[in-house]
Amino acid sequence: MRSDVNKKIILLTFISFGLLSAKPAESILKEETAISDPTFKELHQYTEWRFSNVSRKKMRAAQELIPKVIEYANRFRLDPLLVAVVMHAESSWKPTAYNPAKGERGLMQVHGLAAKGFDLETIDGQINAGVSYLKFCILSCGSIEGGLALYQTGYKCEPFSLSKRRYRLYKNAVRKFRKNE
Repeated sequence: MRSDVNKKIILLTFISFGLLSAKPAESILKEETAISDPTFKELHQYTEWRFSNVSRKKMRAAQELIPKVIEYANRFRLDPLLVAVVMHAESSWKPTAYNPAKGERGLMQVHGLAAKGFDLETIDGQINAGVSYLKFCILSCGSIEGGLALYQTGYKCEPFSLSKRRYRLYKNAVRKFRKNE
């Protein structure tokens, strides 16, 4: 219930700032996106791949977050692999990550309106805020690539070099870890 209220508040705020596409607000709230059903093993392999040149301790810490990533991704009908790519790009899976220049905090580096109403002191709050905002961005822009651009910039759906790179990382991860796609 609380997350529905948060989604509506975020949605109305973005409408008022003119950051949404022409879709009516109600259709955005009700729209479903196609999801694939990745396994725990896929995300485990993804973290091993991303942390292959880093310490095993950091890799294990990231792997402990996989059940939460799957839980929140499924709750918002997003691909958990996409959430993992964003989380790795934003914070390298560090719950204590902080960007003082923008005030971004946590695993998904959310701030401002995207963080309003979420407890960013907890891992659940960080993932919930980031995944709900990512879902909102994708629905607002009408594509994953545009959603990644909005997630990164906060104001435009036009893909740019960094968002294109994240999209390629996501597509590469899907190719690498999903044999059936």
